[in-house]
Amino acid sequence: MRPHRLRITAFGSFPGEEEVDFDALSEAGLFLIHGPTGAGKTTVLDALCYALYGQVPGQRNSARSLRCDHAPPARGPSVVLEVTIRGRLFRITRSPAWQRPKQRGTGTTEEKAKVIVEELQASGEWIGLTTRADEAGELVSGLLGMNAAQFCQVAMLPQGEFARFLRADGEERRKVLERLFSVKIYAAAESWLADRRTEAFRDQQALRREVDSVVNRIEEAAGLDLLAALAAVLEAPSPPGDDDSDPGLFPLPGAEPGTDPAPGGTVPVEGSAAGTAEPGGTAPGPGTAGPEGARSRPEGSAGAVSAEDDPLGWADALVTLAGEAAAAVAGEEIEAAVLEARRRLEDGVALADRRRRHAEALTRSRALEERAEERADLEAILAEAARADRVLPLIQEAGQRAETAAKTRNLAADARSRALPLLRGAAPAAGGEDRVAGPGRPAGPGRGPDGALGSAEERSVGPDLLAALERDRRDEITRLGELRAEETRLGEILRERVLEEQEITRRTVEQAGVETRLEILPALRDGLDARLTSARLDAARLPAAEAARETAAARLRAVENRDRLAADLDAARRELTERLSVLEQGRAPQNPATDAAGPEGRGPDAPGEGTGDREAAGSRDSGALRDAAELREGIEGWDPDVPGDVAELREALGSRERERRDALAGLEGLRADEARLAELDAELAVLDADLHGLTEQEAALAGAQRELPAALAEASARLAAVRAEAAGIPAAQAAADAAAVVLESARRRDALRADLEAARAARSGAVDRAQDLRDRLQHIRQARIDGMAAELAAGLVPGEACAVCGSPDHPAPASPAEAAPTADDERAAQSDYDAATDRRQAAESAVAALASQLDEAVAVAGDLAAPEAGEALDAARGELAALLSAAEAEPGLAADLDRAAAELEAVKGRAGEIDRRLAEGQARRIGARAEQARLESRLDEARGADPTVRARRDRLAAEAAALALALAAAARVEEISALHREAATRHGIDRDTIGRGPADEPVGGDESLGGDEPAAGDAQGEPRALSAVRAAEDLREAERILDGLREAAGAVPALETELGGLVAELKDLQERSRGLAVDLSARRANVERLTAEADRTAARLDAARGEDPTLAARLERLADEAELLREAAEAARQERAAAAELEAALARAGAAAAEAGFLGVEDARAAVRPAAEQADKAERLRALDRERAAVDAQLADPELIAAAAEPEPDLAALEAARDAADTAHAAFLSTRNRAEGRRDRLAALRAELAGCLGRWRPAAERHRLADRLAALTSGNSSDNRWSMRLSSYVLGERLRQVVDSANERLDHMSGGRYLLEHDLRRAAGDRSRSGGGLGLRVLDGWTGVDRDPATLSGGEGFITSLALALGLADVVTAEAGGVELGTLFVDEGFGTLDEDTLDGVLDILDGLRDGGRAVGIVSHVGELRTRIPAQLQIRKERHGSSIRQ
Repeated sequence: MRPHRLRITAFGSFPGEEEVDFDALSEAGLFLIHGPTGAGKTTVLDALCYALYGQVPGQRNSARSLRCDHAPPARGPSVVLEVTIRGRLFRITRSPAWQRPKQRGTGTTEEKAKVIVEELQASGEWIGLTTRADEAGELVSGLLGMNAAQFCQVAMLPQGEFARFLRADGEERRKVLERLFSVKIYAAAESWLADRRTEAFRDQQALRREVDSVVNRIEEAAGLDLLAALAAVLEAPSPPGDDDSDPGLFPLPGAEPGTDPAPGGTVPVEGSAAGTAEPGGTAPGPGTAGPEGARSRPEGSAGAVSAEDDPLGWADALVTLAGEAAAAVAGEEIEAAVLEARRRLEDGVALADRRRRHAEALTRSRALEERAEERADLEAILAEAARADRVLPLIQEAGQRAETAAKTRNLAADARSRALPLLRGAAPAAGGEDRVAGPGRPAGPGRGPDGALGSAEERSVGPDLLAALERDRRDEITRLGELRAEETRLGEILRERVLEEQEITRRTVEQAGVETRLEILPALRDGLDARLTSARLDAARLPAAEAARETAAARLRAVENRDRLAADLDAARRELTERLSVLEQGRAPQNPATDAAGPEGRGPDAPGEGTGDREAAGSRDSGALRDAAELREGIEGWDPDVPGDVAELREALGSRERERRDALAGLEGLRADEARLAELDAELAVLDADLHGLTEQEAALAGAQRELPAALAEASARLAAVRAEAAGIPAAQAAADAAAVVLESARRRDALRADLEAARAARSGAVDRAQDLRDRLQHIRQARIDGMAAELAAGLVPGEACAVCGSPDHPAPASPAEAAPTADDERAAQSDYDAATDRRQAAESAVAALASQLDEAVAVAGDLAAPEAGEALDAARGELAALLSAAEAEPGLAADLDRAAAELEAVKGRAGEIDRRLAEGQARRIGARAEQARLESRLDEARGADPTVRARRDRLAAEAAALALALAAAARVEEISALHREAATRHGIDRDTIGRGPADEPVGGDESLGGDEPAAGDAQGEPRALSAVRAAEDLREAERILDGLREAAGAVPALETELGGLVAELKDLQERSRGLAVDLSARRANVERLTAEADRTAARLDAARGEDPTLAARLERLADEAELLREAAEAARQERAAAAELEAALARAGAAAAEAGFLGVEDARAAVRPAAEQADKAERLRALDRERAAVDAQLADPELIAAAAEPEPDLAALEAARDAADTAHAAFLSTRNRAEGRRDRLAALRAELAGCLGRWRPAAERHRLADRLAALTSGNSSDNRWSMRLSSYVLGERLRQVVDSANERLDHMSGGRYLLEHDLRRAAGDRSRSGGGLGLRVLDGWTGVDRDPATLSGGEGFITSLALALGLADVVTAEAGGVELGTLFVDEGFGTLDEDTLDGVLDILDGLRDGGRAVGIVSHVGELRTRIPAQLQIRKERHGSSIRQ
């Protein structure tokens, strides 16, 4: 990779466009990039790196903007690099993101980052390759074989970072090396192994929990009795030939060590007691111990069997014991006894039922005989009700007609009362008849004094009169409806007249306004005409006024420029005079801090300065005076008003300034010696303090070494005590679990007792229900047998043979009883009985199951109350909690012990380190004293007459600066004087002969002369200079005149428009006045016509409405009266029809009652009975008949007759015998079921345990292997000697290669004194357990002792860091595929080197040029500028930096 040309625009500290020609710099092989601090030397390297990778090195890449703040707002940042990579010439153009001004409006918008990569073809044409940032980065990284971090470390050698790399601990050094060398595959292997270890641990823990869960379930399923039996078997003496070793079983929950869980030598089966005889003389489980008893050792249980050591063997032993216990349970005699007891009880219950039924039949027969009279009454009532039901419809019809007649009569009366006012006002009809009374009646009789109708006459008003009155009103409504249109027309006429009158009033007012406006318009028109003529004349004078204003403005600007230059000239002359006065004093300004510090900057009271030193200082002061006298030569007697004197003065000042600069360049080389001497003073002081501090630390560590072993022993004793307490946790946990089981069993026992009582009650109810249904079935079956003759007779067919006797004749077939049961009834009763039997058996099974569960709970909990069991559980848990609490302190105590041990080891390590550092410090102090003497001798020769080299350099720098300031002031006086002479002759401002008054302010004169006094040449008629005040007044006057003319000219269009509007308005108003007069005349005539028509129409309407307020009101009143009359006539007609229908219905009902045998309608109505009452009485009659038939059938039943003759059975004794047998049978079933269930459950759990163990053991082995490998690769394993991670091991080999390459250069640069060593041990500051493999030590060839890099001085650290950086560059280059870097850059750090060491470093850098490689040094050390001719200078200015090549 070789860069050719770099162009920088608005980037970093460069506001403009700068170009760097690397080809010209690389011709010399070694070139220097120098400039002041902050000028932008590193920015050149940043631009190069940004062009290649799109980012800048280090923390600067995190800056929000890379654009130069001094650049113009519209100039965007960019870098263009022409570079050759692997024989291909590229041109890369990049522009970072920046905020550019918006094209429209104000503010800024973000311009995104851009890139263009081009390649030069053989034809000489640039061909674009890509404009994507990612593709450009991949292209450059692929060709170079390095990423951005590697390129910055290899091609730019940042010394600050390598100094940190040299002094870093192992972890920080590893992070740097990981950025340069890819160890992802090894780090991924570490991470993968750690993940596999975690995953394997989780898997084996989950599988182990499954094993533990199955073991716990086996213990729960086995129960305390079986666990105790197993313990007793294992504790019994082994037969000859068996293994006599300790069984090693864990203690059983709830059993104390050494106790026998089954007293008496028996192993009771859960739910039974040893030695208790069951009905039938059999025991429910294995009995006493013997060769075949429970103490016989189960198959496969020889030797020690433990759930912890051999879970499968332990489970097999439990399965064997459970199988033996289940096989020992037998109960055939119990089952036979319970069946016999149940049969006897059923027979006794059946006999008692038959006796009860026979007695009940006799009682019912006597009761039926007593109810014979009730039966006769029911038959009579039902017959009379049947006859009344035939007459009831006619009676109900007559009642309905009566209701209808009453309703119509009330409606007719109401309608007559509402129409009464109309009837009273009706006039008699023609012929002497009254319309109210009807035809043929006189008009007068029956009326009151006022002609009103009486009450009798109101009732006699007929529907015909009402209809006639209705027709009269309808006719009048029709006649008045024809006049409604006239009423509407009258309203329209009145509204039209009002509108016309309003319009007449409005137009009259409008005509008055028009006449008033016509009177004033002519005067307004004449005034506007005069104003328009004046404005047009002002517009014609505008060009001349604008020219006069421009001339006045130009003269004012010329006067202001002349006066400003005159003031600047005076200031420049004063500044030059001040600068020269400083030089004429013979001594340049000194640095107060330097004068106060004295020689070597040590201060006036520094030790070692005696009388001889003060005499030397006096001689040096006399030399300084001689130099000041030489400085004054050539600058005295000059005249600032004479241009030739100013030029000669500038030449003399320039000569003196160059002489001082040349002298300063010679003294710059000694700055490093002065800095080194000061460093040695400080270093010696620090060394003395360090040695004193190390001595004190050594004494303190000795005391700590004596005290720490006792503390370590104490911590170990506390940890052992806590671990002893934690060992009791398993037993406490087992006791707590056993107490929890007892508490649960006690609670379950109490609940089961209540459930058992309820189940027994339900069983009793089920037994009673089954017995009732059995009786019902037998009753139905007997009834069907009794009525079998009638059932057979129903199937007889005339002419066919009888199925019983075979005769074809059937003279008297039997008739079925009224409620004879059928075959379906018998089958339904049988089904009900079977279901009840099933429910009874289910209830008995439930009682047996609950009793079995209760026995199990009692076997576990005994008679212990639940609160007492809870208290025992709380006590066990409290003891467990106390042990767990004590065990929680174990990790902390272990950590304390580890810390104490680590502290002891650390104290021992620090003691050895302090011994080594004491030896190194004493050796360094001796070397520093010798170097201090050499430097003091060299500086005494260099400072000459001055007290110190620094004082001499400061004096020469101050004199050079003063000369430079005086030289700049002289140049400024010369420049401003020429500009002032040119400005004074512009626009004739100093040759004004127009005679407009005296000047206000002479050029360069005193302001106290005032503006009203004439200038010196006015009396003789000489030209006067134009003042700024007069020029400003002339400009204001011209602008005032111009503004007035513009205002007048601008009013011309408005005046023309206004005048035209007035003329048009005058013409329109005249036309409008004439139109208004004509319109008013026509409207007044129309109002008169409308008034006459309205009067005529109103007269006709008044005559038609009579006394009503309006015609509409009269029509509404007539319509209401007509409707009332219509309703009254209709009601009268309905009243007559309803009366006739009522009379006919009453006649029909009376005839029907007489025909049915009743005395009348009321007699028939009294005999009527409701249908429900009739049905109830009929059902009572049928029930009496059914009861008689059933009683007769029961009394004839032979079984009932035979049962009545037998004695009464003892049911209580039979039930007691049955209950005793059921209890014995239930206990037997419970014992057998629990034993078989436990056996099957243990067998299933044993199979599950085998599966869990088969899955857990491989997982545990996988976790062990993964744990070892992960610990080995992470550096935490004891097998890893150096505690190195796998990635650190790989990086350690890379670091060793870097050290080998660095030592080739470090040996030369240090004069054979120093070499780097790769240390596999952890660094002193490392605290991690895996920080080894990346340590660095410095071997001192003079002492033969290896040193920590932190003990190197500044210069030693620089050359060591440089050698390390160059070595790392070689290794990274080789790692990247051997890519050749044509140009390298070394950034800063040379200021800490002495002359000899600098020569060695430059020799090494010069050697890097082999093969045509160019090396660029970035530094501001002055001596390098004399040694390296090829230079790139960075200049820093107020408005940004620039590059000079």
